[in-house]
Amino acid sequence: MPKDSVNLYLSIQSGSSEHTLVSLTDKTRALDKETQLLKQATEALAKANKPLTEEQVRLQAQMKASQKTVNEQQKAYAEQGDELSKLNLDRAIEEHAKLKAELSEVNAQLGANQKTYKEYLETVRKGTLSDTGGGGSGASSSDSLSLKNMAKGLVIGQVGQMFSSSLGGLGQAVLTSMIGTPEASLISDALSNAISGGAAGAMFGPWGIAAGAALGGLSGLISGGTKIFEAKDDAFKDYYGGLYNDVKGQSGEMVGAGSTLASGRQTDRISFTTMFGDEQTAKEYLKNLVSMSNHTPFLYDDLVAMSKTLATYGYSPDEGSEDYILDALQTIGDTGAALGMGTGDMTAVAQALGRMKSSDKTTLEYLNILNDRGIGAVGMLAQAKGVDQGKIYEMISKGQISGSETVDIITEALRDAYTGTMEDQSKTFAGISSTLEGLEQELQNAGGDAYNELRQSGKSEMVAAYDGALGDAIKEINAVVGENQARKENLQDQYMREVLDMVLRGNQGSLWSTFDQDQQNALTEMSQEFARWSQQYEESGRTDEEAGAQMESLYEQAQVLGQAYFDNSDLMKTLHDVEEDEVEAIRQNTAGLEQAYTATYNLSQVMSRGLIVHSVGGYTSTAPTPNELADAEATVAAWRADPDSVTPEQMSAAQNALADSAAAARRNAFGLDRVPYDDYPALLHEGERVLTAAEARAQDAGNVQPLAITITGNSFTGTPEDMAYELAQIILQRLTEAGIAAAPK
Repeated sequence: MPKDSVNLYLSIQSGSSEHTLVSLTDKTRALDKETQLLKQATEALAKANKPLTEEQVRLQAQMKASQKTVNEQQKAYAEQGDELSKLNLDRAIEEHAKLKAELSEVNAQLGANQKTYKEYLETVRKGTLSDTGGGGSGASSSDSLSLKNMAKGLVIGQVGQMFSSSLGGLGQAVLTSMIGTPEASLISDALSNAISGGAAGAMFGPWGIAAGAALGGLSGLISGGTKIFEAKDDAFKDYYGGLYNDVKGQSGEMVGAGSTLASGRQTDRISFTTMFGDEQTAKEYLKNLVSMSNHTPFLYDDLVAMSKTLATYGYSPDEGSEDYILDALQTIGDTGAALGMGTGDMTAVAQALGRMKSSDKTTLEYLNILNDRGIGAVGMLAQAKGVDQGKIYEMISKGQISGSETVDIITEALRDAYTGTMEDQSKTFAGISSTLEGLEQELQNAGGDAYNELRQSGKSEMVAAYDGALGDAIKEINAVVGENQARKENLQDQYMREVLDMVLRGNQGSLWSTFDQDQQNALTEMSQEFARWSQQYEESGRTDEEAGAQMESLYEQAQVLGQAYFDNSDLMKTLHDVEEDEVEAIRQNTAGLEQAYTATYNLSQVMSRGLIVHSVGGYTSTAPTPNELADAEATVAAWRADPDSVTPEQMSAAQNALADSAAAARRNAFGLDRVPYDDYPALLHEGERVLTAAEARAQDAGNVQPLAITITGNSFTGTPEDMAYELAQIILQRLTEAGIAAAPK
């Protein structure tokens, strides 16, 4: 049965006159004509909507691609944080906003067309029913005029839409260059909508143009203001979302860096325990070393390296001893700060002093290490001995100055000359920066040390498990996984090898019997064709370009078929079946873990809130889950049955949840594409309709169920004219409703 047909079942009690049916026939004869008008109106609407619908589809596709670009640029900016990535992100957001505005304009025109169509249908219905004496013939001229006006309105609106869109785009580009995006968008929308409104009102004459332009301009100002607010709201959400992501990222980086630092210091403790022969001495020394690094330009790692050098050459970790390592480091640090040495130079100085001390020999080789770095070691020895430098060189060559004596003389001279220099340098910008870096490392180390200490026990348990029966079981299953992968790759290679061998050489392999007749025929034909082209190529002296190209094409086709036949093999079918079962099992086993899969959703919902939040009773409103809503309703029911059974806190929480549900429902007052979950709370308004899922799917697919009108009754009262009028009214009302439902959206 056609989807726009009408089934009329009329049951009339015996005793009703035949005049009733005659009158009904006269009364409803005009329905054929009105049905034609309805068809013409629907066709006019479809014609007007076609370019708009095509533009809507195009813009929706571009919006999807644009949103992907925005997401990618947001990720790039979060990772890089430079000006270029920020500029790219701004451009992507601007382009997305532009597309969104264009789509809104198209949707608005589609809505206006639908409104015009509905108004026409209502005019037809009222005009027909008001003509009670002539079967609808008296409404013919007015209905035709209404149809022309409707078509005119649709065309004018469409032309105005295109013109306003073009002019609005031009205004947007020019004004953006002059005054910036938000203000330009506001003015552009006002101009564009004023033109659209004027075009829509043109069918009503000059006053219609003026009124339409005024209302359109006001609508544009509202639309532009909305865009400005949306831009600010998006910027706010990006801002606080960035703050959240930054602090979460910093926490992760802190733990990671701190764990590395703490692990290194644990290794240092073991190393110094070995050198000093006592763990407590090592701990105490490293504690002092940390303190020194926090109050000098030295970093901890630099001090560790030099400490190991001095300890190797006999310096002591005991505070108060003549050869105390930290005293030597202080002297070397002061000297390095005064002479502008780097860490490498100071380490070389420590090595030279350490070697002379440990060997108890003074050599020019060691002294030159100091001289090359600005320390006048020979001059210091000459001054201490009261002789000239020439005499010192002679004494050194004869071995008359011990290494220990030389180290003492040079160390004392360095202390007299440079003590306090490192402290002075620590107050400079570079020194403060170095000290700050050291302190930041200590802060990271605190987090890393705590992490490592607690995590170490977990890793120890993993080691024990992997080194035991569980490890053996995992080894076994990993071996199976490896065998499965190898088996799959071997079969893939075999398919490729045998298909190529068949096409290029005509040889049938062991898999030949697994191919069906069509596959065998295809390979045989390709093999014969390849042989023919190959012969032609050779006979031409390998110069026939077409033959060579055909051979290359067949070779590539064979490779494709080798992969395709493998993908179609029984093994791959089995693997796909297993994968589908695996996915289904995972789905079933995780379906009840609501907290696991709603955590990410809930966080995204929280971070989607902008400058405006719905507040109910002083708290922020969020839509409760179905379980929370059910608990709240149960609490209220229990309170009504027995007020003493519910605490004030429980009742307050239930009231808040119900208020949240109502607030969430109000947010859908302008429509909802689909119900997101079962038991979804919604507040409905008088006159609205709610479709079932089946009806919604049918409407989305363009399938409208046939309209059936069943009129039954045991008796009819009134005059035949009254009865006919009432029946015609019912039929035409149903026709109008069906037309609205079936109209192109």
